[in-house]
Amino acid sequence: MATKVSDVQSAHPQRGVDAADIVFVEANGISYTRLCAVFHSTMPEMVGPTRSIRPVDVPLLAPLRAVLGSTGAASWVRNYVHHYGEYVDSKEWFDVTGTGSYEQLRGRARVHSVFCHPDVLRQQSQFTTPPPVYFEHAESADGATALIGRDVAKIAVPYGNGTTWAERYEYDEESGRFLRSEPWGRHVMQDGTRIAVDNLLILPCAWKMDKIYKGGGADDPVYEMVDGGGQGWACYQGKYIPIKWSKGAFDELFQLTTVTGLPLQLAPGNTWVELPQLGAQVSIE
Repeated sequence: MATKVSDVQSAHPQRGVDAADIVFVEANGISYTRLCAVFHSTMPEMVGPTRSIRPVDVPLLAPLRAVLGSTGAASWVRNYVHHYGEYVDSKEWFDVTGTGSYEQLRGRARVHSVFCHPDVLRQQSQFTTPPPVYFEHAESADGATALIGRDVAKIAVPYGNGTTWAERYEYDEESGRFLRSEPWGRHVMQDGTRIAVDNLLILPCAWKMDKIYKGGGADDPVYEMVDGGGQGWACYQGKYIPIKWSKGAFDELFQLTTVTGLPLQLAPGNTWVELPQLGAQVSIE
């Protein structure tokens, strides 16, 4: 079960994102991001604020045969996603009115007022097959490939022009996790929970504002991910290692290896995947 979540400053604080198994951080314009939060082991009661889908959601979610919660999109993006309905079951807010799958919360700006009840929305779908394993995991934390890497204390992943607008991670020795910050401060949920990350993947990928399907609406970010690949980094427990990534067809899983070709194994736990522009000046200290 996946849900799109607004990640601009006015949308915070968010709810439920800290319970996600995987979170994809997607470029959503020149200098801001949108989250695609994937839930499998835990279904929080509420997630949001829910926002609209983007073209990259298809290659990210198609391998999972995921149900996708959102508030819709430009008509061409909706048409594009619905074309792949066999792989991504898009259940938009206005498609399931009256089912209790979404709720508008008072006290929120209207554009950030819709929240998803993921387990309720999941029950509206005909998708019932358990998803495949998305990333390869070691049997225990000690087997995580990144542990053979070098020490890292701080990471900054820029989006947009320059390096000032960046998502940041700082390693916390006490918890053994990376604590996440947005460009304006700590990434904290409505209940005060700080986002803490076990596995961090940084997979730079070329993207541009474009329109790739029939229908109206403005251009949206389109990633060159299908039949693509590149270099990146995997981080875990205060260590990082350079990696290679590749992806075949839209419904095929990522293939992640070390630069020498060994399969990359993540540690048990959650995984955040940053998808900055190819060439972004990622800082690893």
